[in-house]
Amino acid sequence: MRRYISRFALPGLSLVLLLLFTGVALGQEVMDLEPEDMGSVDDEPETTYSLEGSQAQTLLREGRQLVEDEEYLSAALRFDDIVENADPQAATTKEARYSLGVALLKLNLHQSALLQFEPIVEEGDEHPKYQQTLKNLLFIARATDADTSVLSRIEDYSPSVYPPDFRDELHFLVGQYHFGEGNLDAALMRFDQVSVNDSDLFVRARYLSGVIHVQLSKLQIEPEKADAQQLKLAAQAFKAVLREQTTGTSSDTVERVSAMATLALGRLFFSTRQYAVAVRYYDQ
Repeated sequence: MRRYISRFALPGLSLVLLLLFTGVALGQEVMDLEPEDMGSVDDEPETTYSLEGSQAQTLLREGRQLVEDEEYLSAALRFDDIVENADPQAATTKEARYSLGVALLKLNLHQSALLQFEPIVEEGDEHPKYQQTLKNLLFIARATDADTSVLSRIEDYSPSVYPPDFRDELHFLVGQYHFGEGNLDAALMRFDQVSVNDSDLFVRARYLSGVIHVQLSKLQIEPEKADAQQLKLAAQAFKAVLREQTTGTSSDTVERVSAMATLALGRLFFSTRQYAVAVRYYDQ
């Protein structure tokens, strides 16, 4: 502030007189200014980026080569330079953001990778790497025990773009997400899409479907007024788990979920006063 004052300093009385005799006039001049003469607070200089297109392309090529050489950290640094300093709408930058996410995934930095993939998901089909990003989100979900933050991003995708090899798993994960959020009808729709092609996923989906039908029946709230149709659907879902145990692929998951389904059937029949049937399941 002092340097600005010194520029306009006048000695002693001269400064006082100047202010007295010119203050009104100066104030009037300010008041006479039209709004357009004062400019807009929104006026900003045109944004420039420190990386030009050719520089960004060079860094992208270098990063790709480093990925091929499995030098993922060095590659990530190249891609990050582009993302931070080049035009975000340029094709090179969009490619670099996706590649940065992949490199971070290779470094097991799952949350950091997700932060790079999120803008791609938000942009949707307009982003050239939108569909390819889905598979990487699935890898993050596997590595983070189906963390809600990644499941919410997977949920943004239409099932029509699910890769066939991962379709059952993606339906299950989205169903799991809706179940955790309390969207029971949406969860049921997704669990019903899980096929028998993967026994582990199938039994888990059917078991959770049974749990949802029990909740929808209000059996735990008002047993006397429980919805009989929902209870029937719950029993069918639990029994589907037991059938898969008999006819499907055996695994630790199938055995564990089958035991849970057997116990659930016992509780279900006991709660509806079908004690003889309940005992049969409890004895297994």
